[in-house]
Formats: sequence, C-alpha cells, structure tokens
Amino acid sequence: MFGNAYQSVIRTGNFLWEPVGILFALAFVWSLWRWRRNLRDPLPWCVAFGLLLAFLWRECFHIVSGRYHAVFIVPAVFVSFFALWDIFGKSPWRFWILAGICAALLARDVYYDPTDRVRLDFYGKVREDAAQFARKTGMSYTKHAMREKFYTRIDVTDGNYRVPEEVVLKQLDGNFQVWDGDWDAVYFFTELKQGMALPEGWLEANSRTGKLTVLGEACYDRHRRKSLVVLKYQPSRVPKEEIAGELLPNGDFRELLPEPENRKSVQRLGRRAERFLKPGVVLPREWGIYHALTGKSGSVATVVRHGTTSALRMESCGGYVAAISPAFPIPSARKIHFQAYSESEAELQLIREAGFAGGGGKMYTILTRKLPSGTRRKYRIVLPPFDGKGKNRIWFWLQKGTMELTDVRLE
Repeated sequence: MFGNAYQSVIRTGNFLWEPVGILFALAFVWSLWRWRRNLRDPLPWCVAFGLLLAFLWRECFHIVSGRYHAVFIVPAVFVSFFALWDIFGKSPWRFWILAGICAALLARDVYYDPTDRVRLDFYGKVREDAAQFARKTGMSYTKHAMREKFYTRIDVTDGNYRVPEEVVLKQLDGNFQVWDGDWDAVYFFTELKQGMALPEGWLEANSRTGKLTVLGEACYDRHRRKSLVVLKYQPSRVPKEEIAGELLPNGDFRELLPEPENRKSVQRLGRRAERFLKPGVVLPREWGIYHALTGKSGSVATVVRHGTTSALRMESCGGYVAAISPAFPIPSARKIHFQAYSESEAELQLIREAGFAGGGGKMYTILTRKLPSGTRRKYRIVLPPFDGKGKNRIWFWLQKGTMELTDVRLE
C-alpha cells in the first residue's frame, strides 16, 4: 500500500503542474493559520481532515488512469485563488497577481510539445507493423501502458513494477525464449535515458531461437532526456522446454505445513479471501502466499496431488494471488526452471525480490506471460547477478486465471 502511495504521489505530480501544487500546499497551510484563533470551532478541522483523508485515500491505492490524478487540478486552483484573494485583501496588486496566474495556467494548457505528434506517429507505425500478425501481444516497462495499448491496438500488459531503465535490459537478457510457441510477434515497450544504448551484440545474443529487432524509437520531450524504444521479437514456433538444476526447498510442493501452522496461516489469509477458510486448503512449507489486500478477494491457493506428484494450485478471482519462493543467493547469473499448467487462460507475472547485503531490497518485474488455456509448459528464466551477498526471492504473481505450479529448480 505504501509503495502504491509513493508511486501515486509521483504520478500526481505529472498531472498537477508543480507551481500550482506548491501554491495549493501553501494555501492549505494559510487556511489553517487563518483559522488559528478559532481552534474550538470544529468546522475548519473537519474540512481539513476531510481533504487530507480524501487525498491519502486516493493516493494509497494503485491508480491506473490519469484522470483520477487530474481531478486534483480543479480544487488546487480554486483553493489557491481563494487564499491569494484573502491574503492580498484590498491591495491594488491583487488583480494583477491573479491575472498573471490565470495567464500562466492558460499558457500551460495551450502549450504544445511537438514530440507528442512524433510519439503518436510512432504508435501508428507499431500498429501497422502488428496488423500483419494474427497472434500478437505486448509487454510495457514504461508508465504509459494504457496509452500504448490504446494507440497500437495491441494487448499490452503493464509490467512496470518500479523497474529502473538500466535494470530492464538485464532482466530481459536471455529470457525472450519464454514467448516461443504461442505468439507470432511480441512487442516490448521500454525506455532509455539520454546516453543509454543497447549493449553491443545484445540483439544477436537474444535471437538464438527467435528474431529480435528494434522497431524504432521516439523521444518523450524536446530535450531528449528519455526515449521510448520498441523491441520486436518474433518467437520460434516450437518452444524449447527443459528442466534442469537442483530443486528449490520444497520446489515440488510435497511437504505441507503442520496442522497448527496451516490453520493459523489459513485464518490470516482468509480475513480478506474467504475461500482460504474452506475445508481442504493446505499450504506448502518454505513458501509464502500473498494475495490482494485492498478488498474482498475470491482468490485461493492450495497444494493438490496428482498421483505421485504435487503442485501448488492458484486461482485468481477478484484479486491477485502470489507464491513467494524460498530465499536463495545469486553470486553469479542463475537460471530458475519451473513447470506450469494453465487450467484456464492465465496471466503470470514473475517478480524478483532482490535483497541487499546491508539489508533492505527492491522488487523488479522480470516479465509477464499470458498462459493459454489448457497448456502445460516448462519455462526457464535467466536471473542476472545483483548482489553477491544478498538474498533473492521469486514471486509467481498470478494476475488472473487458474494455474498449477510445480518442479521449481535453480540452475
């Protein structure tokens, strides 16, 4: 929740012009100071508390569309004007100050960035290229996944879970083969800062099973501080499936939590996901289970047995559900293998929780894979070195659908 709040505040700054935001904050403080002599009057305190609560409530949840941020513009402008009108009183400068602010807001509103048209034309180019493929999908590591999906007409998945630009290429390196077998073309929307470039030989190294090319790029602003780069991957029709390495602790999900621990974990998860409270739900040892905490969820996870084998069955219904692997070190590049069966069309997001030697850590999206209904597939994910002394975990984050996970290994 607090990570969502931080990201929401940052995104609000993209819509609320910084001078207006500062003016709004100062006006809010002035209003409290204006009523300082009426501390016993509950009205100003109720209004102030209501405004603060409304702001925090909206910021603490993940906002997908920018219109929910833009709603702050109107109250910010009105409160700022009211405060300035009250501050300057009968000063002859009051009219000119407010007129100047109105002129600045109008100029800001009619300002035209020529790179907007360049970017829209670039989206059109991507749309025309994608039109020649029947099976296509997209993966976005930018903050504009909804815009990219709308203008390109590609089913783009938002994979930007606070992934820095310099980490995206490392996470994708060696992992394009994951899309082999199910798609004719996969489009990756990434960002490169000024001065950054694709490593030499990177495209050729990732074209061993399919064909990886740069479709093009477009700058975000006239200063060229950051560019949108679209990578196009044409997968192999035959997926390369392999399982290698040593089994992660309880990677086959044979070991279950003891009854007292299982009952306590199920009760904790069932507070917002009632299906965990139904009889027969058993959880695996060594692994963590996480689900949506922002509302009632119909998601559930439990260990199931098929003859002599076991698997972790996850169902995402009305909220995501995630399986968190045991921690393991990454002194050098490693590969994680797993087998997944999708009972219905599913969307699996792999997130890497990288811990630092000195404590703390970060979470990065590696990739998001749509799993067609009724498919059983073996996958291999390359993990680049991150911190020789830190610990890492992999989150198998099921966004929607039903799938079974088993045979998780580390090579």
